[in-house]
Amino acid sequence: MKKSMLYMTALLAFILLCLSNVLQAQASNKGYIYWGEVQTGEYRPLHPYTLNWSGDVLDKGGLQLSSLELTTDSGAADFVINSYGALGARSIVKQGLGELEDRTPVSQQGAVSSITMQQGEIYLIALSSGKHAKIRIDVIEQDHVSFSYVMEAAQPAATPAATPSPSPTPVPTPMPTGSPMPATTPSQVPPSILEEGAAGQAIILTIGQADASIAGQLAQLQTAPIVNNGTTLVPLRFIAEAVGAEVDWDGDERKVTLQLNGQTIVLYIDSKTAIINGRSITLLTEPIIQNGTTLVPVRFISENFDMTVEYDPELRQITITGNRSIVAPDANQTRMEEAEYDYTKYQGSWNLWIEGGALSIYNPLTGEYVGHTFTPGASGGTLTVQSDGTYTLKTYAVTQTGTWRPADYNEVYGYEGGIILESPEGADTWAMYVTPSGKTALAYDSDGTYTDGSVIWIIQFILDK
Repeated sequence: MKKSMLYMTALLAFILLCLSNVLQAQASNKGYIYWGEVQTGEYRPLHPYTLNWSGDVLDKGGLQLSSLELTTDSGAADFVINSYGALGARSIVKQGLGELEDRTPVSQQGAVSSITMQQGEIYLIALSSGKHAKIRIDVIEQDHVSFSYVMEAAQPAATPAATPSPSPTPVPTPMPTGSPMPATTPSQVPPSILEEGAAGQAIILTIGQADASIAGQLAQLQTAPIVNNGTTLVPLRFIAEAVGAEVDWDGDERKVTLQLNGQTIVLYIDSKTAIINGRSITLLTEPIIQNGTTLVPVRFISENFDMTVEYDPELRQITITGNRSIVAPDANQTRMEEAEYDYTKYQGSWNLWIEGGALSIYNPLTGEYVGHTFTPGASGGTLTVQSDGTYTLKTYAVTQTGTWRPADYNEVYGYEGGIILESPEGADTWAMYVTPSGKTALAYDSDGTYTDGSVIWIIQFILDK
């Protein structure tokens, strides 16, 4: 009877373990958009007009991604590209660099209806069907744009974690009296314990993902590893400090200096030249700054930090191990020193400009567009930003004075290095920042927020001196 009860208990535990693994696998897939195979397309001819700065950017139609055909039906069009380098869609969120096939978090911030394209960048767009697609701009020519894309696909079936086969519970056999208990040798240590020990001295990163593991602890990267021109780039400071290197940032020369076990390594942002102990070498790819973080080729880590780098192409996972002790970073460190910005560029007197836009004229009797009207841009006032931390804003509606400060990290989502014009009571708060196209913009607090509570800023003026 006792033996039967032991068997039943073991079987029940096995069933519960299997169910738990399936549920965990299903939960790990939630919260992400998954993608189909990579395809290519071409937008030709380009839309000849500027996109509406307010209203429907697809009012004259665009490209239907499922058929790769142009349509004048705004309800069927998915996106539009004009001859001025702008991309328009119902919703666009810039994804930066990376791989199209990478799963994408459902929760996205910084959505706009139009954006200035950059070659090599990936954009998440909402389709007319209610689903999503990701587009990578491959080539921008005068008369057409070539792109690669993936369409939203069904969530992959959950793959349960490996579960050990149940085995009968052995009946204990008493040790003979006086027999010593055998010593445990290293070969007798359970493999799972050995693997945990190895993981504790590893840095594990995943392409396109901000989640990381370091010294056995979970960590959140400010910027995820990316693939740029076929080379994997990883966050330098995160790894360097984990192996005990001292990191110093020189904002004037845009260089990073590392001190490690008597070695001095100097890297220059956007330059393939590096200096190791006074000797100049050439990197495979130049370091870049993305979202305030310096990214370097992963090969540089293995060659100069005496570490081993392994890559799992299926998981897109990078594992960095070596003889050095690996220490988890300070949990309170949330921003890299590279994120030092020159705020003096905002100081001085600025002219405010309201950009113009085109409005199409639709004939409901014929169902066709019969022309368009263009609203020219207009002067909107002036802004003076003083070095003493004050400002004066004069628009067509108000005159406002107050103080300004550097924007906090992610306070203006997607745009780092801007400033905030604090508002007096009852007035608007403004954000001043540089857009990806190089324009200096002034946006107001819309009083709306994204799902994470961050402010939705709406551009009102473009500034010039």
